[in-house]
Amino acid sequence: MSTELSTPVVDERTRDLYRAALAALDAGQLVESEALWRELLAEASPERPCCEPYALGGLATLYARTGRDFESVVLLRYLADYWLERSDGVRAAGTLVNLALMLSFLHPYADASPVVAELQEVLDGLPPEAAVMAREDVEQVLAFEAIQQKDRAGGEAAIERFASAPTQDPRSWRKRVTTLQLRAGLDVALGDGDAALAWLDQVEGTHIPCPGLALSLLRQRIEAALATSCNEQLLREAWRGLDVLRRSEGDEGVAACRISLATVLAKALERLEDDRSIQDEVQDQLATAILQRIAQLDAALRILPELGLADAPAATLLAPVRRAFRREQRVALERVAARIRATGEAPHAFAASFDRGWVRLCAWCERVAPREGVWVPLGHYVPVDPAIRLTHTICPACSDQLVRDSARA
Repeated sequence: MSTELSTPVVDERTRDLYRAALAALDAGQLVESEALWRELLAEASPERPCCEPYALGGLATLYARTGRDFESVVLLRYLADYWLERSDGVRAAGTLVNLALMLSFLHPYADASPVVAELQEVLDGLPPEAAVMAREDVEQVLAFEAIQQKDRAGGEAAIERFASAPTQDPRSWRKRVTTLQLRAGLDVALGDGDAALAWLDQVEGTHIPCPGLALSLLRQRIEAALATSCNEQLLREAWRGLDVLRRSEGDEGVAACRISLATVLAKALERLEDDRSIQDEVQDQLATAILQRIAQLDAALRILPELGLADAPAATLLAPVRRAFRREQRVALERVAARIRATGEAPHAFAASFDRGWVRLCAWCERVAPREGVWVPLGHYVPVDPAIRLTHTICPACSDQLVRDSARA
């Protein structure tokens, strides 16, 4: 590591903006929080070098709490290298452990083990009293790995170590909620949905000001209910999730969390064979959230060259994130296509005119029609209005092909 650089001194203005942004985030004010951190980032200069790392660290925290894996991974990798260059092992360790956590969330598309090995090397060079500060998050990473491997003994041991480790989080409720989530996640992985719901029931009544976490908890409850044989329980959780999905529709800041919730909710409704109009509504909510997420990613991609992250190593690191997101898109569209084929609807059933503000999506060729007569690839279309609504249809070319295929069948 270089010894020529040093950790920048934090000035009063930076400290005040950072604290205000963090307070807004803790209060669930996502738009205000992001605006404050971007304001701090815009003030970065040679005279105030501390602005950049603290602003980017704050944005990485915001993105991690709202399921925006791509942005979080980008910024955390950049910041880890930033602190390593300045021989600031404590901050580098804190950043690397959060990067490992984000990569753990992306399993099986990403492998956190290289980052964990890098983290261990940094921790080995720190005084014991400094290294112990990262122990809590390290145990959380190990717990995630055990859950993914369906290792009950390893998972329970890691969760116990996490629960007993000193915490650096000032939010008193966070450690308890995370511990319960880990216990529930292990039981779901092992197929014991009833035990998982019992853990999650202990979260009930806790005030959680973080919108992303609240949505994630609902998703986890539905996943736990899916692991049970009780459709009555699943129905209760599904309706609860649907209510929250509807109420969060205009909140673009949690689009990534809405995608995860809508995906598992669609699975629940399929098992319950619920009203088709409700299933269609969930699919529309899912696809709308995907378009909102594309808009977020488009904005995030613009900062990569500015941070020197448009190179091959960064692309390799981000490839798993892209694969995971691409899979989410494909799963959503394939579900829609399968449902339309299963119901035997006429090819032109969705070709009617739509209310202003709706965009048509062809579930066959994965193109959208932002205006009449124009069909463009989904990945190339970024909505100007983040509150845009979307419905599923079939484009003329695919409609004609479906007619020909049906005639030959």
